[in-house]
Amino acid sequence: MNSDFDSGLRERMRGLRDDDIATTPSFEQVLTRRPRIAPRAVRRSVWAVIATATIIVIGFGLMWQRSMLETQTLAWTAWQSPTGSLLNGFGEGFSPANWSSPTTALAPPISAHRKDSP
Repeated sequence: MNSDFDSGLRERMRGLRDDDIATTPSFEQVLTRRPRIAPRAVRRSVWAVIATATIIVIGFGLMWQRSMLETQTLAWTAWQSPTGSLLNGFGEGFSPANWSSPTTALAPPISAHRKDSP
């Protein structure tokens, strides 16, 4: 059984070898033939370039947007309304006890001139 199997296998292999020799180009043909780029590889490289360009554009866009937001934040913190100084210390400095007139600033208080003051 082994010898029949081996001989059959040898015949099949010989047939495959003969087919390969008949369809294989000569060495000179292989050297002179221009290499072909598989269309699948071209498509992959085109998609890789497009994806890389997209990632770069998105990255620069995010960096630009971030810088614009920082600029706007700085601008908003530095801005003050024209009437904002009126709200600082609201109620301070407007009480009658703090009001002064030229006479009170130059003359001593009235209570210092009274004789009945302690």
